[in-house]
Amino acid sequence: MKIEAKDIPVMHKFMPEFWKAIKEFYDVKNDDEYFDALHKKIEDLYEIYPDSLARYLSLAFYKWAEDVSTGKCKKIRSMEKNVV
Repeated sequence: MKIEAKDIPVMHKFMPEFWKAIKEFYDVKNDDEYFDALHKKIEDLYEIYPDSLARYLSLAFYKWAEDVSTGKCKKIRSMEKNVV
């Protein structure tokens, strides 16, 4: 089955906004101001794009930021060549 933007309009509109949020919040800071702003951004995205996949992706990004802030995982800044 071929899925096109017209088949999933909410997600089609969500993804560019989600990408903007990733770029805005990729530099994780371990402080309340950062996480308050990230939480608000995720709530705003979900209100505008009420799709379960949009919510899951947003929550996964929040969890990733939380794990980076506590050292449970690291962020990667560049792709290594010849990765298969």
